[in-house]
Amino acid sequence: RLEKIIEDRKAQRIEQAKQLDLLKVLIQDLKNEAGAAEKLGLSETGFAIFGVLTKGPEAKGNMVSETVSGWGTDDSQKELASLIEEAVEPFTDLVDWVHKADIERQLRQQVKRQLRAAQCPPDRVESATATIVDLLKARQGSR
Repeated sequence: RLEKIIEDRKAQRIEQAKQLDLLKVLIQDLKNEAGAAEKLGLSETGFAIFGVLTKGPEAKGNMVSETVSGWGTDDSQKELASLIEEAVEPFTDLVDWVHKADIERQLRQQVKRQLRAAQCPPDRVESATATIVDLLKARQGSR
């Protein structure tokens, strides 16, 4: 959303005042994410994974393409998000894991294993795994 606001401003499709309003809303949403994660009993990373699991293909963003929407209940997806986070934590805790292909391969295997164990539809395992790994790279790769 931030990139779209910047792009619209550069293309002079919105005024500075409108840009400021949109940025304020974006900041508020980011602040609310931590509260929403806490309310669900998830970490911020777990909440982001939960978002991948619950958003549908209509919620196309830069990283979310097709996910596992319409499958399972919110509670089962919340539990799955926690399980995935726990499974990948040993890999994401490694220094510079983003640049190590063998670590990323093992991380992908763990995500797929958790998705399959939770009976995620087979046609959605690959796209969900790719989205979750991209998300982990964006959130934790710079540690």
